[in-house]
Amino acid sequence: MEWHCCEFEHLGAVDLYAILRARNAVLVVEDAHTHLDIDGKDAGALHVYATVRDGDTMEVAAYARILPGDDIDPDAVIDKVLTSERRRDDATLEQLIGRALTAAQAAWPDAAVRTHVPAPRQAFYKRFGFRKAYGPYLEQGAPFVGLLHRVVSAHRSRDDDARADSRTHNRLPADTGANR
Repeated sequence: MEWHCCEFEHLGAVDLYAILRARNAVLVVEDAHTHLDIDGKDAGALHVYATVRDGDTMEVAAYARILPGDDIDPDAVIDKVLTSERRRDDATLEQLIGRALTAAQAAWPDAAVRTHVPAPRQAFYKRFGFRKAYGPYLEQGAPFVGLLHRVVSAHRSRDDDARADSRTHNRLPADTGANR
């Protein structure tokens, strides 16, 4: 397995196709999502992924997208997390989350890192330092929770964290059911 981390413009056509194929296989077909996977946010994101080669074919074994924060929402966001079916019983997901956190912290050292996961996966993410920030809420009929990994930085104060917590509810997507 070979690990990669790069910005969108540095993805080659073969890697991009393999990533989109994996995302559609898992996030659209397996998870039965009714919204487009390609959401216009890939160009500004970091992409962390692992590939496996078998002869002339290449498959994405794991993938996560990391979105940068901005002036309104300073948290980096890890989303589109997936592993291929063949990699669900090994340590691939642990490696992916560790690498995604490392990449997010290297790219945006003063930003907290946020993600949302199925509620039953909360304990898994807790091992990486994530804590529940909001939820549960319904997404596609399943309970999800929002998790936050706080940054330890001399530049970030407790007041910054309190302001971030007060904005959390406003960052939920409109269709999550959390606002109903």
